[in-house]
Amino acid sequence: MGEPTPSARSEHEAALRRALDHDALPAPPDQPWYGDREPSQLIDAGQWVLVAERYAAAGAHRTAMAALAEAQKFLVDEVLPDTAVWTPAGQRLRAEQPGRLTADGLRRAWAECDERLGTAFVDDPGETARRQARQRARAGADPERAVRQLSGLDQATGFSPHSPRAAMSAFHELLREIRQRFRDDPQERDRRLARVAGVRVDWDPDEDEWELPADRLPPADVAWEQVRAARTAAGQDPVTGEFVG
Repeated sequence: MGEPTPSARSEHEAALRRALDHDALPAPPDQPWYGDREPSQLIDAGQWVLVAERYAAAGAHRTAMAALAEAQKFLVDEVLPDTAVWTPAGQRLRAEQPGRLTADGLRRAWAECDERLGTAFVDDPGETARRQARQRARAGADPERAVRQLSGLDQATGFSPHSPRAAMSAFHELLREIRQRFRDDPQERDRRLARVAGVRVDWDPDEDEWELPADRLPPADVAWEQVRAARTAAGQDPVTGEFVG
């Protein structure tokens, strides 16, 4: 499943707002996402924190973390402005527990959900990998990357992991990043590009992925595995796309 459309996000968020108006909470969604990249205009930061609290209490930790990511969108230079809290519920929370509506408070709440989620899936290697990715995203203080991860998208690019064309675009993005980062060091640039070329086997980097016929596209999982291998070869974290070496 790719990234939800803006209309789907709006409908999902509006449904939650209607439920909150009646002091109710919908069942956790199949895919834990809410709004788009901008802060919500329907639900304030305080309400998102309260939503996260209630979902976490019900064991829906992924959905709770998605709600906390929505609250983080209101931060401006690590500060939650007064304009981020306008509902009676949010204002009550800020008056009674102001520490929960700070950058550190949101991170602590996220960490608690992450810890509980990790405990629930301690024997699941896939969940362990996802948890480590969440921890890296949180450590980097990058809410957008965290939202991508929670939405099931590639953290580095926001592209769908179910599309081979998206994987090829991510590969091209990697090449651009190498050229940009090492533009003043041609020797290092060429060394990394050569290492990346060594793991590419299924497509020509000079081809336009959007013009290739479907029968020439590799399977999505194979294509994305090559992207992760290429990132590793380039000295990037294969999940976040950050240069680590």
